[in-house]
Amino acid sequence: MTNFAQPALRAFAVRDGDEATGRKSFWREIGAAWTTKGGHIRLKLDALPPDGVVMLLDDARSAKKPSRKSSKKAAL
Repeated sequence: MTNFAQPALRAFAVRDGDEATGRKSFWREIGAAWTTKGGHIRLKLDALPPDGVVMLLDDARSAKKPSRKSSKKAAL
């Protein structure tokens, strides 16, 4: 079944950052979700996260691209 409507949610796999090493968190979009007529959520994943955790963000929020500059770099 193909759904041409815009997804209600976007699915992300998140790798946590590490302040000690300076590694930033990394968010990779791995799928999307739609609300069905029955009120259920249909999730389509293009990949599976290695730790099994999926973060779902509403489509409007996930459309905003985070700034590449960190607050530490901006202060320097």
